[in-house]
Amino acid sequence: MAKLAVTIITLNEAQNLPDCIRSVSFADDVLVVDSGSTDQTVAIARELGARVIENPWPGFAAQREFAMEHARGDWCLMLDADERVSPELQSALALAVMNGAESDGVNGYMIPFETRLFDRTLKHGRAKFERHLRLLRRGCAHWRQNGAKDDVTVSGKVSSLRAPIVHMPYQSLTDCLDNLNIKTSQQALDLYQRGMRFNARCALRQPFDFFYRYVLMLGFLDGWEGFLHAAMSSLFDFVARAKLFDLERIVAEQNAVQSAEFIPRLATPVSPLDLEAVAQNLPPNARTIEMPVPPDAVLHSDAGEAASPEATQAADIAGAETQGVDSQDSDSGNHPA
Repeated sequence: MAKLAVTIITLNEAQNLPDCIRSVSFADDVLVVDSGSTDQTVAIARELGARVIENPWPGFAAQREFAMEHARGDWCLMLDADERVSPELQSALALAVMNGAESDGVNGYMIPFETRLFDRTLKHGRAKFERHLRLLRRGCAHWRQNGAKDDVTVSGKVSSLRAPIVHMPYQSLTDCLDNLNIKTSQQALDLYQRGMRFNARCALRQPFDFFYRYVLMLGFLDGWEGFLHAAMSSLFDFVARAKLFDLERIVAEQNAVQSAEFIPRLATPVSPLDLEAVAQNLPPNARTIEMPVPPDAVLHSDAGEAASPEATQAADIAGAETQGVDSQDSDSGNHPA
């Protein structure tokens, strides 16, 4: 009989994790992949019987892939800590896993989301149409490298379930802001690792995104909760882009400081004999810096001035080495290979 594994990726989710794990107690394996929580997340997960693997944050897609690789089951349900499996979905999952969908070649299932905000279920706005590919057959799904959170490719057919995953993004406004700070930092790092850079046009589109969610998608029909959901969703995208800009600035400053430490040395004339010694002290990203040295920077003095003893000695050494090379070339030329 096919087995179902559930994976949950976490970072400081001590408040949300207990209800999430309890909602999947029927699963054959529950795996929590934690990326460095400083609260009681790991202890709570182990206390509730879940396996725990700690893995530094590599990005959303890479963490999903890591979790699936370490799951113990034929099918894998991917969850976040603020998500719950509804009783209806539990029954649907059992049927999907038991049947295996082998006759139809189905290797993945789209699952709708039911978003609850402050004990109110949102029935309008973009939340009404939210669905994600979360039930996957192991070995048949892969996340694109440096891809987005749910950027997964399935080899085979994809079907849909009707029962929802209950999404409870936050319990209070304070919880909302704390969660916003953590998740936008992860999102900014993820965007940077995917090669995306700050674009003011993307950051400034958020007012239009709010208008689309709240007005055109009828989010206002969900009352204050609908307004807050539309506002916070748009704010999330804006803050993530702003943090991407800040991340680019920090990286640029660090690179500038690292390079600046070697500028005085590179500006000081050095002889060809010293170039190798200087290169050994350069950071890895500075090894390709070209260091042009004027031919008369050290070996020859300015006109009308006597050459220094050090310059004369360097010239003698260079001349001796040159003669040695010429002599070797001449000798090698007199003997056929």
